Amino acid sequence: MKKILLTSLLLCGFLFTGFIGLDLRPSFSYEIFRSPYYRLIRKTAPAANAQIGFVAATLDARAMENPTFKDARMPALLEAINQYVQDSLSLQPLNISTPKLIDGPDIFLGSVLQGQRPLYITADCPQEKESPEYCIRLAGQLGNKAWMQQLQEQISKNNLDYALVLQIGEGYLYPNGKMKRVNALIEKRSAPQAGLDMGTNFWLPMSQKLVATNKPIDVLFIKGFLIRKDGKVIRLGGEGITAASKARFLEQAVNISHEFSEEELNSVQNNVRREDLPGRPLNWQIAARHLVKTLTNPNLESRGGYIK
Repeated sequence: MKKILLTSLLLCGFLFTGFIGLDLRPSFSYEIFRSPYYRLIRKTAPAANAQIGFVAATLDARAMENPTFKDARMPALLEAINQYVQDSLSLQPLNISTPKLIDGPDIFLGSVLQGQRPLYITADCPQEKESPEYCIRLAGQLGNKAWMQQLQEQISKNNLDYALVLQIGEGYLYPNGKMKRVNALIEKRSAPQAGLDMGTNFWLPMSQKLVATNKPIDVLFIKGFLIRKDGKVIRLGGEGITAASKARFLEQAVNISHEFSEEELNSVQNNVRREDLPGRPLNWQIAARHLVKTLTNPNLESRGGYIK
């Protein structure tokens, strides 16, 4: 009996020690049904004169493990984004090192129906089977204790009020406005032009893409946290940059979504432009501008934590 009691006490002590040693990082997960893809976690907003810095953009956890992203010229795109945020959007860069992938923060935006759900998203969207395109999650997890300590030290050292954490990564979206079968007795009805709801004022029509409108499409996002100097997340969100194009017939036939090729990713930095805007600006520049401006806007109109 004494041996059993002693063994139980030792086991409990081991488990307790292990629990204390765990790095329990704050995480967030929200359903979102349409753009703009943002969530206001706290009601406090940055003042118009708030001092804001940013952590250099990185790939998210899934992109870092994706062989296509590893082979593509993503470091050049990340550097271009960092330079643009510093020079054109007037934010101060912060020096944060992340030795290991698991140490840093992570942000997720997209459908959770494709097996891409991170561990910090604990549930699917409770949607009907006929509406998978609305099953979108906006979620994130902060860096570990050492990473957050670095961030807060940099914020204090540079006399800042907030810091932006930026990431690039992929997520699946379903086209909206697709043809839907109402029921077995009624023929298909015509819906608005099929397209992807990419983000703020950005609707990408499917008319130029050889894809089935009921299949998920890979989208490249720029995403971000706004973190207060006390380490609390105030806002998170994301903007679509571009979508993978022209899925092969076989991919559609077997219900596989088309993912980015290395060539497509390499074209983003200098060649993918918003043809619908004056001057044909680069997609990533418009997305980065919308993201930074929205996350730092002191006068957002919101309802229930979402932007109106």
